Amino acid sequence: MNVFGKLFGKDKETGPSHWVTFDCSEFKVMLDEPSRILWQGPTGVDQLIQHFARQPGGNFDLDDMDAARRYWVDQCSSLNGVMLCIDKETVGGVDILHAIFKYRDVDNFRAMHFIGIIWILFAECSWQINIESIERGITGVREAIVFAKYPELQEVRQIPEEISSKFQGPEDIEAYIKSQPLIALASDEERFDSVNDKHPLTLVRRRLRRVVETMKFSPEVRKLKKFKL
Repeated sequence: MNVFGKLFGKDKETGPSHWVTFDCSEFKVMLDEPSRILWQGPTGVDQLIQHFARQPGGNFDLDDMDAARRYWVDQCSSLNGVMLCIDKETVGGVDILHAIFKYRDVDNFRAMHFIGIIWILFAECSWQINIESIERGITGVREAIVFAKYPELQEVRQIPEEISSKFQGPEDIEAYIKSQPLIALASDEERFDSVNDKHPLTLVRRRLRRVVETMKFSPEVRKLKKFKL
């Protein structure tokens, strides 16, 4: 092996994380390992691909979208998040599953953390691609714009009086809000992505679509047995 090539990356060994590729021309590689690659994007979007020698969990077949939807809704709800959408596609003859989730940011309970996930499932192994972005600065801008224009779409969640009467201060209100599961709002729908071109949900949804549209698979992937229960 060419020692200098190995040192400078020309002959660098690659693994399954490189067997699934897609357009990353605007992204900077932050971590490159045989089982995972992490990138940072220029607009506050991070993405990660991971290879697993197992399935991601869930006793469902890709042909049973209702079961897949129930499984991921339950997984998301257990963390007080909400799944906004889930769908199945065939890309280059390979079946993939993708979804978008909304959680509270761990550092700012008022900010939303949006995660798009793509699952590429085979009988022996799987790939998972995460596409993530978090609200920064002023939060709730997308919701404010949509509900100002369409007030009939707004959902107001009132804190029950028997609970609010026990609050001793803002810390109690914050703790209560953090404990409540998120809900999917009308403003989360794809038709409102254009109201704020830089909103993290818009960015995640756009990036997920770009990944799917440019995805390619190496010969090693095409030799794998399809995933079936």
